[in-house]
Amino acid sequence: MAAQRLPHALESRSQRLSPCAGPRAGRLAVGRWIVHWLPRYPAIRHRTFRAVGARRSAAHNPTRIVVRLEKNIVISASAATVWRVLVDPERSLEWEAGLVGVEQVEGLLDEPGASCVQLMNFRRRTLEGECMVTEAFAPHTRVVRIQPPLTRRALRRERLVEAETGTQVTLELEYETRGGPFGILLDTALTRPRLAMVLSESLRNLKQLAEAEL
Repeated sequence: MAAQRLPHALESRSQRLSPCAGPRAGRLAVGRWIVHWLPRYPAIRHRTFRAVGARRSAAHNPTRIVVRLEKNIVISASAATVWRVLVDPERSLEWEAGLVGVEQVEGLLDEPGASCVQLMNFRRRTLEGECMVTEAFAPHTRVVRIQPPLTRRALRRERLVEAETGTQVTLELEYETRGGPFGILLDTALTRPRLAMVLSESLRNLKQLAEAEL
């Protein structure tokens, strides 16, 4: 009498449970299941591939995190007036939060290549970093390369746009900090909140200075 064949589902289950199948057979069975079922669920497939891609990207560059912050304010003054205050390195002490000194000043910071050395107060220590202009289109846009505390490097883009009640000034900071779990924790808990506060305070100071020029 011919042996009766089990239904396909039970047969597959019996093969999976068979102690003689070995780990290789188990891996093949799982692989066949993924190939068979995953294309039927595109959302799962796309999420899976995106997660794998993100992990690979992080693995290729585990020591670098780039963060962007943006703050803006409306100043009751013309763009030309705000620009004059903005590009004067001697007056940066009056509006840039955290600055305690400026050295190696050779003129206005209003053209690419112009630079100075900024002294910053951080946790009862004085740190120094170069401030160099990389782009300048008076009186609308300026980009400076700086190095705030706890960052590797940073670019600050300053945009001046004429508004009905004066000039809208936007400070956009893009900075690079260390990666990895500790770097992410440090940025979330300390660096990002501190730099956001510095941007807001700097804008308020700039507003007071520019409006006092009138």
